[in-house]
Amino acid sequence: MAGRVYFDIESHSAKRLYTHTGPGPYVKLCGVAADGGPAVGITTDPQRLLRVLERAVEIGGHNIIKFDLAALAEHEGADYAALCAKAVDTLVLARLEDPPGSRNQKPWSVKGYYSLDQVCLRRGLAHKTDDLAALARRYVPAGTTGADGKVLNDDQRAEAGYGLIPADDPDYVAYLRGDMGATRALRDSYGEIGDYARREMQVVYLQNQMTRSGWRMDEPLLKERVAREDARRLEATDHLAGRGMPVVKEVGTGRGKARVLHSQDVASPLSTTAGRDWLLGVWQQYGVREGSGVYNIPRTPKGVVATGKERLVPFLEHPGCPAGLREVLGWVMDFTGATAKYAEISRFVRDGRVHAEVGGDQASGRWAMVKPSTTNLGKHGPKLEERGVFLPDEGHAQITCDLDQVDMRAIAALCQDRAYMELFGPGRDAHAENALRVFGRSDGDFRDRAKKIGHLWNYGGGVEAIVRAGSSREHALAYNRAMFRAYPGLCAWREDIREKGKHGLLDNGFGRMMRCDPGRSHTQAPALMGQGGARDLMTTGMLRLADAVPESVAWFRGVVHDEIVLSVPKDATIEIGREVQKAFTFEWRGVPITSGVSKPGRDWASCYAKD
Repeated sequence: MAGRVYFDIESHSAKRLYTHTGPGPYVKLCGVAADGGPAVGITTDPQRLLRVLERAVEIGGHNIIKFDLAALAEHEGADYAALCAKAVDTLVLARLEDPPGSRNQKPWSVKGYYSLDQVCLRRGLAHKTDDLAALARRYVPAGTTGADGKVLNDDQRAEAGYGLIPADDPDYVAYLRGDMGATRALRDSYGEIGDYARREMQVVYLQNQMTRSGWRMDEPLLKERVAREDARRLEATDHLAGRGMPVVKEVGTGRGKARVLHSQDVASPLSTTAGRDWLLGVWQQYGVREGSGVYNIPRTPKGVVATGKERLVPFLEHPGCPAGLREVLGWVMDFTGATAKYAEISRFVRDGRVHAEVGGDQASGRWAMVKPSTTNLGKHGPKLEERGVFLPDEGHAQITCDLDQVDMRAIAALCQDRAYMELFGPGRDAHAENALRVFGRSDGDFRDRAKKIGHLWNYGGGVEAIVRAGSSREHALAYNRAMFRAYPGLCAWREDIREKGKHGLLDNGFGRMMRCDPGRSHTQAPALMGQGGARDLMTTGMLRLADAVPESVAWFRGVVHDEIVLSVPKDATIEIGREVQKAFTFEWRGVPITSGVSKPGRDWASCYAKD
């Protein structure tokens, strides 16, 4: 039996991992080396590689859990679980040692920062310098057109070319040898890895097994709702045109006396100067001016008036937004396709399923499912129907498990303020008790109001932030005073974390280090601690369930905030529900972690539908 083995594969485009059907094999070239030996074996037979991997005690490589081992499982029949159980992925180690920053924080947000060559370069190791994309483009000449008749750009040429590179191309083989040298040097440079890193290998396995399993879709219903979105976009076009949005322009043909003007439809009205000027006028019509505080006109990084969902939604949701402006912005998002959720989902359906990925690392380590995104799907009210297109497998039902107030519980465990910890004892409702403390009542929407303020306050929001979120100044001041009186330990911990965030990495309580932007530590440091702690409380539950019920690994379908979605055998939903709740119920640092399991549903939405 081999000890440590290093490997890498060259393949068709990574984008085709779950869609490749030929021509030719997906896995094209394999490299493998054993610990202690200089030789690198190169083969075009993936089964030879698998025989070596199966005998190994440890398998080392870069991004092997998400890609290489998944490719061998999908296209060569490898036992993904067995191989991942002994994998040490240097991409995971690199992210743990040098954690990602917050969004757009450089250099961590720069594309390729965690690539094999860049990690080796930063660690002072020999690294590869060849460009595989350039090699792939040699086999797809400039000017080549795609199936739609359009000329392929450089990225598209490379994607098509990966599958065309002959396995015996000397540059291809040399590229793999270079990868193998860097792979071995990088793995060896980390030496023995700690308990948290080994735990994280298991977590990344669970993440990517969800991607491999995929999520069954109700394709007829999805098609119907895409058509509904298309109709809504046409309606939005007519509505906004009626309000003055320029949808046609005058175009002249000919010269001199022969010149004729005629109207021509504008392909993207809001991307034109006239269209942006019109939208700017809409903002001004409702009293929004530059420099007007919370109502600053949203703009893109380039300074033009924004039309994207990310920048418009905060205005739509703000309680002070004028009703007329809210209506217009809603139509704008319908027109631009920002609300076309079903169209986004449909782009990723393959053979009746979507294989959503866990997206780029957040600073807290929290998950975000992407391609398609499931994070922003509705859970309450009319938007709940968005979840209805996600189905369990045949013979299965869908169930969900939600962790109770997990961010607050994480903070309680981390700050060790006894009074705050006691809020989460049996029979107590933290949000209701805070509502009584501040508002004198917890009925109606008072509990929900206290919940919203509580999350904001825990993450560093002061009186002004609470007011901007829609509370009265009276309630904001009352909440702030009540928190300082009731939980001095929590308040002291929050100040300590803010100071630590200015000068170094933060530990989420499990051993995961998190990077705080020093200039934003006042709010970001407490938020990282709460979200980072919640992330590993969630993964603790997943690992506990996988240990107790090994077949459950194949049931995981998605993670949305503090919710796990599973597809489970229909005839055992009650028993499985008990096991799920048991796995997600435990104690951490003296704070009980509890959860609730939904009723079984025929789809994701029906898990929450009222009878």
